[in-house]
Amino acid sequence: MAFRRFAMALRLAFKRQSPAFSHRPLFAANEEQIEKAAEEKTIGAANEIGAESNGWVKLSGYGDFMHAKGVQRMTREAANQMAGRFNSLLSKASRLFTGVPIYVGHPDAPEFANQAGHQDTKAYAWIEAMEARDDGLFVKPKWSEAGKQLLANAFYRFLSPYWAMVTVKKNIFSPVELISIGLTNKPNIPGPAIANELSENKNKSMNETLKAIMMRLGFTEPQTTAFANSGEGAPTQDAILGKLDGTIAAANEKLKIETRNGELDAKNKELKTANDELTARNKQIDGELKAANEERSKALIDAAVADGRIIPAKREFWANEFKENFTKAANIISSIQPGKEMKTKPAAKDLSQRGAKSLDKQKASSDLIAFANEISTKSGIPFTAAYHRACEEHPDLLERLKTPAAA
Repeated sequence: MAFRRFAMALRLAFKRQSPAFSHRPLFAANEEQIEKAAEEKTIGAANEIGAESNGWVKLSGYGDFMHAKGVQRMTREAANQMAGRFNSLLSKASRLFTGVPIYVGHPDAPEFANQAGHQDTKAYAWIEAMEARDDGLFVKPKWSEAGKQLLANAFYRFLSPYWAMVTVKKNIFSPVELISIGLTNKPNIPGPAIANELSENKNKSMNETLKAIMMRLGFTEPQTTAFANSGEGAPTQDAILGKLDGTIAAANEKLKIETRNGELDAKNKELKTANDELTARNKQIDGELKAANEERSKALIDAAVADGRIIPAKREFWANEFKENFTKAANIISSIQPGKEMKTKPAAKDLSQRGAKSLDKQKASSDLIAFANEISTKSGIPFTAAYHRACEEHPDLLERLKTPAAA
């Protein structure tokens, strides 16, 4: 509390020592709907301005600006004095080194206090610095998180300064000290909208992204720069969209082809897997068939040796005959008379010379083998057992096998 009283004393001392306050100052804050001026000792003026780069904001340009209570005259000299005063150590001390607040509206201006849109007394930013430049008076606010949110959502697009003024001459006043700033959407002094100063870097990033996309579409760097800056030589929107549509169509077609190729690859893999399985199964069946034929041929050879149709020394010979042609060897070995083994491998013409009994014996042997194969296939029993069962089920065929063949 003591420090605040000390600061107020410094502020009062500063104003007394300032030439600008040699006369009683007038305080000005207004917006578009300011009431008609009355003969009071204070005058209100509120003005909206636009945003610049690097966090700096143009508070006011130079010139005369009409106001309901008179003309506000901002000159380079007045801006220099305001900036010098704001940045002085004495002024900073009088403000408790907190800067100048930015409110929503003008809750601190008597003309607007407690009116709709001017009731929020919370500061959303504090002015940290002030500069007089060739084109006007600039300030640099430090925004709170709540203030950044207001700007990000573009709730308010303009700034309105509330300042103290001194009379230059009748109905003409010059600003001498900035009291506060109000966020508003009702500009009084012409100027560009702040339009979310905080998004400036984002816009720059978006421009860079847009340029990169256009380069990918085949536009030159000068063309992309011209388009981003609305300059001469910029491609038309239709040209950009045309290339974009073409690129998208090509990408979609490529995606379709890649998808189709992927489906074909998957199908090929399925077919290869099925083919490999079929090959393995065929190999297994070939092995099983070979084993079965070896078993059958051994049974037939054993039977021929047992009844004296062939001698034991000829086992290997007949085993090879069966490997070469199982059916032919089976027919020949079954046609040999017991005790009368053929000395050489019978030729096909030898079979034709046999009599009707030999042909009947061959037919009986073939039928028994066929029945044995059928029984083995259906029941899954070995061929030897199937052959014995076939002989039991068809004794007539077995009897015909025992009939001596004609010489």
